[in-house]
Amino acid sequence: MPWPEPADLHPTAWALLQALAAQPAGQCVSLPRLGKQLGQGASVLLRWLALMGDAAVGGEAGPGWVVLSQADGRWVAQLTEAGRAFVEAVAPPHAHGETAVDGPQADPRPAPTRAQG
Repeated sequence: MPWPEPADLHPTAWALLQALAAQPAGQCVSLPRLGKQLGQGASVLLRWLALMGDAAVGGEAGPGWVVLSQADGRWVAQLTEAGRAFVEAVAPPHAHGETAVDGPQADPRPAPTRAQG
């Protein structure tokens, strides 16, 4: 399956992947820290992380780019090897290591399902 281009991803999803990719491989980041860095609430981040994980949503398995878990009573996210490979494969050369959201702010409406075009 061909990977989508960053321009095809919602700006919040792409910023979230970039923020996780900026961490050393295997390192988790707390949701409050990601939320502060990206200017988003935990519920917004949880929706995007759920869609980018490997859980089935609407009967369709996700891409498995992120893992969401609890550590010491707090939610943390981590980029998987597949997620890191995706970011490295499709990111523009100047985007590696950048974590700022330069695009439009996230849409406050619920995240779309994978089944939508």
